Amino acid sequence: MATFEQANAQISQSGKFVRVLKDHCTLMALLPCLQAYQRDTLLPIIFIIEKETEVEVHYELAKCFKIKIREAQYVQVAGAILFTSTISCLSWNNFSDCHWSAPALWYAGILFALTSIMLGAQQTLMIPDESEVVDALTVQNRLTTNKSLPRRPNCFMLFVLQAPVTCLSYAIMFFLGGLGSVVFSPLAQNSARNGQY
Repeated sequence: MATFEQANAQISQSGKFVRVLKDHCTLMALLPCLQAYQRDTLLPIIFIIEKETEVEVHYELAKCFKIKIREAQYVQVAGAILFTSTISCLSWNNFSDCHWSAPALWYAGILFALTSIMLGAQQTLMIPDESEVVDALTVQNRLTTNKSLPRRPNCFMLFVLQAPVTCLSYAIMFFLGGLGSVVFSPLAQNSARNGQY
């Protein structure tokens, strides 16, 4: 009975370590996207929600919309460059020596790059610019989950506003992962042939 409890204690301790390690690895992998999310999406929406008068809300909305339009245009350009780079990498002739993960990662990167381009274009078209008149209080209410205090941002709206940058970040990670697979596949195959593996 004591050995069973000791085994359970060891498993729970190793499980905690694995969870902490997984959380930190996830945070490190998504750090560029998380910083952009906090700076360009979450904080402007929180500022919009906290304002009380329509003039203040309209001013914060104009700042937020300007940031999001500039971000969407950046995502379109970066996504197009990443898309063409990935397509050109797929035209290389040395895929017979590569691991199957390289083209798989690149195809996934193409899908995410195209998605980021399309979402960025959609946001550029849908977000009003400074010359358009918007009902600031209606937009403020749509950005919140509840009407009672304290107000919190609507998670769906946060997701929609951050989706192009997130898809672009994943496309970059898949491109670099595929490139790493192309570079390291011959090294791993040579090590396996020489008995060093």
